[in-house]
Amino acid sequence: MNPDYYADREDRIILSGQYGDAVDLGCDVAFPVKTTFARGAAAFDLRLAPGEGTVVRLEKTTTN
Repeated sequence: MNPDYYADREDRIILSGQYGDAVDLGCDVAFPVKTTFARGAAAFDLRLAPGEGTVVRLEKTTTN
């Protein structure tokens, strides 16, 4: 959630672990999120307009 009333907020989200597809559920249609993987972590950039929020669904991959 971007609590600012006037300015966009942008950041890189980094999560430890192996993840598959990421999908932004804050749209009318599930929108794919470009995700990069390096050194055991997944990362994606997120930009929110003033007062905007979203939910990103990540699919955890399993290794056998």
